[in-house]
Amino acid sequence: MTKALTLPTHPGAFFLALICLGLGAPSLLAQDRSPSPVADALPSRACSDPVCIKAQTAIDGGKYKEAAQFFVQRAEAVRAAQPPQLASYIDWALRAAHAHEKAASFDDAARFYLEASRHDAELKDFLRVQAGRSIMLGSRTVDLLKDLRDSDSLKKGYAGSQLLLAQIEAVLDSGLPTQASMKTALDSSSKDDACAWLVTSLAQGAKDKKLASRVLALADLGYGYCVDEAHTTSLAALVKRPSDAARLRRSEYLLGQVRFREAHEQLKAIDFKKLTATDRCSAHFRTARAIYRLRQPDNASTEYMHLVDHCKDKLNQGERIRAIYAVGRRHFEQNRIDEAQPLFETLLADYPKASHADDALFYLARIERKRSNTAKEHELLARALRDYPGEDMVHEMVWEVHESLFRQKKFKEFIAAIARLELPDRDDQYFSQGRLEYFVALAHFRLKEPQKAYEYWQRAWAKYPFSFYGYVSHLRLGENKQVVPPITVDASSRTTPWFGGDWKATGGHRLASLSMYEGACDFEATRQRTIDSTDTDRWRLATLCHAAGRFPLSHNIARRQISGSPWLQPGDARLVRWEVAWPDPFGEKIAAAIAAEAPQWKGPTVHRAFPTSIMREESSFIEDVTSWAGALGLMQLMPKTALDHDKDIEGRATPERLKTADVNIRVGVDHIFHLANRFDSHPVLMAAAYNAGGGRINGWLGSQPNDDIALWVEDIPYLETRDYTKRVIGSYAAYQWLLGQTELDAKVARPAKR
Repeated sequence: MTKALTLPTHPGAFFLALICLGLGAPSLLAQDRSPSPVADALPSRACSDPVCIKAQTAIDGGKYKEAAQFFVQRAEAVRAAQPPQLASYIDWALRAAHAHEKAASFDDAARFYLEASRHDAELKDFLRVQAGRSIMLGSRTVDLLKDLRDSDSLKKGYAGSQLLLAQIEAVLDSGLPTQASMKTALDSSSKDDACAWLVTSLAQGAKDKKLASRVLALADLGYGYCVDEAHTTSLAALVKRPSDAARLRRSEYLLGQVRFREAHEQLKAIDFKKLTATDRCSAHFRTARAIYRLRQPDNASTEYMHLVDHCKDKLNQGERIRAIYAVGRRHFEQNRIDEAQPLFETLLADYPKASHADDALFYLARIERKRSNTAKEHELLARALRDYPGEDMVHEMVWEVHESLFRQKKFKEFIAAIARLELPDRDDQYFSQGRLEYFVALAHFRLKEPQKAYEYWQRAWAKYPFSFYGYVSHLRLGENKQVVPPITVDASSRTTPWFGGDWKATGGHRLASLSMYEGACDFEATRQRTIDSTDTDRWRLATLCHAAGRFPLSHNIARRQISGSPWLQPGDARLVRWEVAWPDPFGEKIAAAIAAEAPQWKGPTVHRAFPTSIMREESSFIEDVTSWAGALGLMQLMPKTALDHDKDIEGRATPERLKTADVNIRVGVDHIFHLANRFDSHPVLMAAAYNAGGGRINGWLGSQPNDDIALWVEDIPYLETRDYTKRVIGSYAAYQWLLGQTELDAKVARPAKR
């Protein structure tokens, strides 16, 4: 459904709508933030049994073996009861298994996991995987390992099961796995662990000459996957001449680690003529990626065009789409629009349902704008709104097509043009949410129509509160002493609709109710790969993974896999959704770093929410991540930058130490204080500088100052920095609110000037 950008005609209708959305009553935030909404919403089975209480006390004291004994005692009692209490027995057996595992009593843990698996059909395979891990850490009973190897339990896709199968095969057969199981393990999410284990196993296997051919084949396989330097040295000693297939696969992983020169060396060593047609196309694509990063853009375009002209098989479709787009965009950026146009037209014609189709329309509209062909430009916009209303570039097109009217101060024409459009009900893209509402409001304000301006700013805030434009709209209302619709929560904000109904009969619910959230996250993720998941299913998975501490996974489910945005969801579970979407796993470390750094700086201020917002956008809370540009850790610090901010910590900020939370956060917060000092604690300028560098921000402030911060952000020359700044400031609003601050930092709306 689409509609024009208009407001209710009755003056009170808009505020009535806000109240219906749960945004119009006094804020209950301060009274409703404890305990954690996620913790409050999770399934739980109260531990009221006296034996359970004793066991829990033992666990709290780190006495897991003692706790296991209590659980075993209770399990045996309910099994011996008449009639046997089977459901209760499964719970006690699982508790016993988990406690034994924590106590490193792995044989006992395996025994109880297997015992529970015999009585719970849905959890059977999952629990057998857990038992297998314990058996491998314990006495490695051959009969049990054979039974697991020959069953289907390790082929259901549970996390780590692929590597476990390879390890079991190795125990049962000369210390080495089969080629097939090892490849499956290397293709799984356990690749890093699989590489480390494979290298160690090959070092042992190489001592037996009878295993020489198997060692060589596995080493060649590993060479394609395992690119860490230590692994490379070990594997290169075993396989002197890697196969073309191994080199091709290795090039992809090297590209992913920003090791472009090494990737190119691997590709140059391949005999392209001996590759299959599909692999040959992939080799050309990877060569183009590598040499583009090595500052050979013309040669990269030649490689990309090989794909465009010769790689039309469906197996290479994704690579061909990206090649067409890459060359078309480069031609456009170099103002070779006559060469760019046929490429974007080809992309649109050949792949109308691909994710880049709306991008092709976006650039075709830009080309017509350069030609001053307004009619054709509007025709392309209408097509985008009709065929791709929910895609990421559509709202960007709307703004670019009409931006000139606003810049030329043709405010009436701008307002009328936007009102005529049949726009999607919601904008799902972070970088444009609320932009049209904001600038329609600003146009009314400059036409001296303040009441209409206030209505649109209220709408931007109500629809998209945790967005850049929603935030600035909030502040504009405050500056003009207007009503700022508060975000409210009530009892329903903690009530989740996804832990009830049929799901209560699943194995995931059993695990979650026993506080085994890591297992529940894994089990539910595997289960959802076999069903047509709904948003409710995805929220359930995100909440379980959040409870398990797997924040990179959980918040990205909320952020990228669920339609709409977390603040657009219905009132039920609102607080739960927001906590999952904006987790704060390093909050205490950030607060401590600010407390340590603040006394060293006189004047600048850094709000506790700001570093968290940077972290969310930079690393998704992955502690040891490395970017394509070589930035490291939670706050994605470049090694050279970090060395300017480590003077007050013990030791230096080496690359390895930057991959630890303690060092990365402390150094990152000092860097943020430096930016605050440089830019008068202006959060928008600080965010932009964090991405593009302070020198560039100073240059832009000199060449394009602006009293309106939103216009200044729209004028940022780099798209990456422009969108990054908006995302950080949107998260900054969310984290302030979630930390209990209902009066948002007003410095965000200050003019952008030196």
